[in-house]
Amino acid sequence: MTLDPNRRRYQDVAEELVRDLANGAFAIGDKLPTERKISEDLGVSRSLVRDAMIMLEVQGLVDVRKGSGTYVLRLPGDVTPDSALETDIGPFELLQARQLLESNIAAFAATMATKATSSRCVKHWPKNGMKSSPVQEAIRRMKSSTVWLLRRARTRS
Repeated sequence: MTLDPNRRRYQDVAEELVRDLANGAFAIGDKLPTERKISEDLGVSRSLVRDAMIMLEVQGLVDVRKGSGTYVLRLPGDVTPDSALETDIGPFELLQARQLLESNIAAFAATMATKATSSRCVKHWPKNGMKSSPVQEAIRRMKSSTVWLLRRARTRS
C-alpha cells in the first residue's frame, strides 16, 4: 500500500480495498474479511479499516451489517441506472428530503390522532427527562419544519 501524504490514511486503505474489488478478489454478494484480518494484512489499525469501510459504504460498494459482516454490493466501475443520480445527492439533499417526509408524516399523524391514541402514546413513552409529551414534541418539530421549509422557499424565489 502506497501512502500519499496529501490524503488521509483511511482513504489509502479504501483505495486498496477498491483495487481488490476491481481485480476480482471478491464478487458481488461475497463477504469481505473481518476488520481485524484486513488490518493485519495491511498493517494498519482497525479504526482506519472501519473508516475505509464507511467510505466504501457511502460509495455504495459494500453493505456493512452489524454482527454479520461486510458484503460486496457492486464492483467499482459497475454502471447502475441510479449512478448518475447518486452523484447529485449529497448530505444536504438527504436532510432536505428527510425534513420534508418527516414533517408530512408528523402532520398526517397529528390529524389522524384521537384523544385515546395520544394519551396512550404519552402513557407508554419513557419520560427520560422530557419536558413535553411526545405529541407536543412532534407538533413542535412539525411547526419548526414548516417554518424552515417556508424560509427556504422564500430564499430560492
